[in-house]
Amino acid sequence: MKIYMTDTLPLEDEKIFSQMLPFITEDRKNKIVRLKKREDRCRSLAAGLLLEYALQEYGISLLPGKMRQAQLAFGENGKPILNDNIGIHFNLSHSGRYVASVFSESETGIDLEQIRKGQSRIAERFFAPEEYLALQKEKMEDTDRRFTELWTRKESYIKAVGKGMALDLASFCVLREQVEVLKSEQKEQWYLQSFCPKSGYILSVCAKERIQCKIQWIGETMFSQKFI
Repeated sequence: MKIYMTDTLPLEDEKIFSQMLPFITEDRKNKIVRLKKREDRCRSLAAGLLLEYALQEYGISLLPGKMRQAQLAFGENGKPILNDNIGIHFNLSHSGRYVASVFSESETGIDLEQIRKGQSRIAERFFAPEEYLALQKEKMEDTDRRFTELWTRKESYIKAVGKGMALDLASFCVLREQVEVLKSEQKEQWYLQSFCPKSGYILSVCAKERIQCKIQWIGETMFSQKFI
């Protein structure tokens, strides 16, 4: 498993933005053109670059060329997937000025969120009873951070299983290393790991294997060395 992150700030420079555009797919270029906000265009480009960078680390590419060609598609609930014969699963997330990705040989999910004040008030509605109780026990100054950690763990799980928001968030518990599915005989084991990649942000990853890798930061210089 590999976890990558990047900062979108350098892409706000129009020259760098234009230099990086050729290294993403035509579909993503078309998506970027339709985006009205500058920060959304930068995030979309960063996500495309991060995806292509990581795939090339595996000797695969979404772009025409000498490397083994991969095809990008979307599952039933919108989860991005690669064609079956590639054998690599991935997931993307973004928040604020950062984009994150995870790559694994088995199904995986990732969620990145910026810690915001006051979000914990929705926990009673969406969290499992044990999670809500654990959140209530936190010190007031730690509540927002703990809520965000639990929320990203939940999001990473529903993204890993590919069910999206169709899955009831209160139907499973993410307090421990393994996901506990409530009122179900599910036999699959899903593991969780949370990180604080930058001050004010929480990143969580879910996978069928124990998560022991570190986050690799990819900067504009590394993109340039890989692609140009």
